[in-house]
Amino acid sequence: MIRSSYSVFVTIFSVLFLKRKVKWFHIVGLVSIVIGIALVGLSRLIGGSTSSNKPIGIVLVLLSSIAYAGVFVVEEKLLSKYYIVPLLAVGLEGLMGTAIMICIIIPIFSNVKCPISMGSSCPFKYFESPRIALASIFSSGTLLASVILFMLSLALYSYTGISITKNSSAMARGTIDSIRNLSVWIFSMIIFRESFYWL
Repeated sequence: MIRSSYSVFVTIFSVLFLKRKVKWFHIVGLVSIVIGIALVGLSRLIGGSTSSNKPIGIVLVLLSSIAYAGVFVVEEKLLSKYYIVPLLAVGLEGLMGTAIMICIIIPIFSNVKCPISMGSSCPFKYFESPRIALASIFSSGTLLASVILFMLSLALYSYTGISITKNSSAMARGTIDSIRNLSVWIFSMIIFRESFYWL
């Protein structure tokens, strides 16, 4: 739920970098989002598990939300400056992301040894093993189908998001996109009987 903070950052960045104007009802909405995020963060800190890493997790989610908001605003800037077909933009983003993963991220984590302190949560010698990952995917039809469905749903999600940004704004996309977090929360409450904290 804290991840919804990117709609606040999208608005701030849109005002700063895209010179968008916000109206009073936008400000009321943003204040209510900030209050909601503060309550969710507080409930996370005082409830649930006893992990000492909760504040670090919250800070990391907020930092990722800032980066996510930056992507929305950069996309709007590029889409307003250049004629870009949304499907081409999705394809280029996918290619760049794949290239970064294959050429930078995976080689780094394929050489980072799992610390002994991780114990059973890291059963392999290194954090990443492309050989084991590919063998696992192709040895299980269910896992392979899940990976393919995930790729297709991510492509559709990205296409829809870029289309909204192109035809409306990054602020509209941020608002619509935050509904996804609400949907996941409701689904988790109903299907997985996730525990509910009143705060």
